[in-house]
Amino acid sequence: MVGATIEIPALLGLNITYPRMNLNRTARTCIIRSSWTPSMESSIFRLSGTMYVRNVLDLGTGIGTWAIDFADEHPDATVIGTDLSPIQPPFVPPNCHFFIDDFNANWAFDERFDFIHARSLVGCSKDFPALIRQAHDNLRPGGWLEMSDIQVPFLADDDSLMGTCISEWNSKQPEACSRGFENVVELRHKWPVGTWPQDKWYKKLGGMTRLNFLSGLEGFTLRLWTTVLGMEPAEVLVFLAHVRKDILDSSIHCYWPVYCVYGQKPMQ
Repeated sequence: MVGATIEIPALLGLNITYPRMNLNRTARTCIIRSSWTPSMESSIFRLSGTMYVRNVLDLGTGIGTWAIDFADEHPDATVIGTDLSPIQPPFVPPNCHFFIDDFNANWAFDERFDFIHARSLVGCSKDFPALIRQAHDNLRPGGWLEMSDIQVPFLADDDSLMGTCISEWNSKQPEACSRGFENVVELRHKWPVGTWPQDKWYKKLGGMTRLNFLSGLEGFTLRLWTTVLGMEPAEVLVFLAHVRKDILDSSIHCYWPVYCVYGQKPMQ
């Protein structure tokens, strides 16, 4: 398959070659990874660097960056990444393996895992309780599950969202749309959407978050709103044009609440 170079904006410092069939998703995955990296400094395995793991599973691995990084940092562990698309790079650590698999279907792994990781799966599962149950059942006693994701809708700490198309999108998107763990910890972050923050780091993060949202806006709205809300495609596209305009307006101070939750399967 012919490769193609994805040119992500300079704020990411990335320039990667991947198969042409998945350009948009691969580009968005690069953006998401760059956003998550500084946010997750306090995740369970950053906090517990001495924790021993043998079998690790990364759900919805995308281009495999997290799985590859974890395999490099834990050479004695076997790391498996699963995804619906074969968009991972050809050269990976010897202890890292990728498989095409649907985590919404029944899992059929030979061994249980010490650590199951998932992030940015919003919109990827119609039954998250069932997904968590499968993760629980595939952990060894004492194993850990960590899930990190954004929360829809957007929020703002002032009144800049009131009366905007973003606010209306917030109200319509949910309309269209833990079992058995202990030692559960929830970490909260805020991802600004746009370059409105004064802080240099948050301004950069906001630029990445905005780019990610705009690149996927039509994809995760059009079919849902036409099939569930009964809107005409042209009507949705016109509305999304107004959403894009609002997202680019720096006087609107919206952000995504971001959560990282991890918990441990009891030993008994």
